[in-house]
Amino acid sequence: MTGTKKSGSKVAPRKPPTGSDGNLHKRFESERISEDIAKFEKSGGRVEKLGVTWVLKKITPTP
Repeated sequence: MTGTKKSGSKVAPRKPPTGSDGNLHKRFESERISEDIAKFEKSGGRVEKLGVTWVLKKITPTP
């Protein structure tokens, strides 16, 4: 039985992977993006990870 754990006569469903929120489409998209980034970096590309910009720091939340 794949995807389930058997304990006695009860079968517990398998939990979705962490970060997937149970949405299969999101998980596939995330995996595809990760693969694309890895391929880009392997070919010599560099990904610059940016922090929060000053514009976003100045936006006040709406009540």
